[in-house]
Amino acid sequence: KLGGQEMGFASDLDLVYLYDAPLDAESDGPAPIPAPTWFARLGQRLIHILSTLTRAGLLYQIDMRLRPSGQSGPLVTTLDAFSRYQRESAWTWEHQALTRARWVAGDAELGARFADLRTEILGRPRDSGQLREDIRSMRRRIYQSKSIARDTFHLKLSPGGLTDIEFLVQFAMLGACSQQPVLCQGIGTAAGIAALTRVGTWGTEQGVALGQAWHLYREMENRRWLGLQDPVVRAAEIPDWDMLQAAAHGVRKIWQELIGSYTD
Repeated sequence: KLGGQEMGFASDLDLVYLYDAPLDAESDGPAPIPAPTWFARLGQRLIHILSTLTRAGLLYQIDMRLRPSGQSGPLVTTLDAFSRYQRESAWTWEHQALTRARWVAGDAELGARFADLRTEILGRPRDSGQLREDIRSMRRRIYQSKSIARDTFHLKLSPGGLTDIEFLVQFAMLGACSQQPVLCQGIGTAAGIAALTRVGTWGTEQGVALGQAWHLYREMENRRWLGLQDPVVRAAEIPDWDMLQAAAHGVRKIWQELIGSYTD
């Protein structure tokens, strides 16, 4: 959400730390520190600053699982190692994450090199059938890992919710960027929906339905977080239940047309 400029009131920060220094480089000072150690300590310090609980509360939850190899990987990664990982080892869901990734802080030249790598990876030709199956498989795993009660709608995780819209955008971008490089510039979900509709990857009716559903969900989600409510909406508690169900039905219909069922 930080990368896609879609931060909400309860959003955490998904960060990846990249640096550019030879592995045998050392910091200056009376007790030189190897570069990997120095940058790892810097990363840990930043996490501490951003996530320390103060009297005013917690600033951000920090999630580092998008780094290469996830929680088992090093906290910081050289750009060269990150590039190799993205080109040779990354899963489709990690390339999905790249559709919303952006450089947010640090050395501008390193940031530009990351942006070039992102464009390269997103612009790769992909087998549409394999991409569709990878996206459906990941969505099925998320669906099966969560239990959502009847007569409720989880704004993010229920079929037809925000996750479906985000996955649809990512599926379309990964499939079309090689023919439509302009799509690599669309970072957020709303921008992605508009761009995919503009270049003709989606029809106007599909783009309008997904855009309206996304805006409805995000508005409701933010309103609920402000009221200290969770994102699980119950039929009896809101007057907009029918509107919500109509939006979800539209999203599910488009998902079924483009990707196929993951709830069977």
